[in-house]
Amino acid sequence: MPFIKGQSGNLKGRPKGVANKSSESVKQSIALLLEDNMQLLESDLKSLKPKDRVHAVINLLKYAVPTFKSVELESVVPNETGLEWIEDLMNVDEQKILNRLK
Repeated sequence: MPFIKGQSGNLKGRPKGVANKSSESVKQSIALLLEDNMQLLESDLKSLKPKDRVHAVINLLKYAVPTFKSVELESVVPNETGLEWIEDLMNVDEQKILNRLK
């Protein structure tokens, strides 16, 4: 029986957003290892050169801080230079704005 694109073969599978059990187990093991060896880890980090220390800390943070996806932003300024809207804003009648806020 062929697979149908977009349809799971296991309808009672892991729900979306629920962590993989093996990944959670590995994360917990690493956290426990770090907790049990914190003093040794601190002394090892202190013995490193500053550049290596920063690199090590950044690598360790991957296990403690969630990573974020990069986001591409679109320009919301419609004009070529992007400065015309500032001039338009400066020329708005102040009294009209105050009347709209009432």
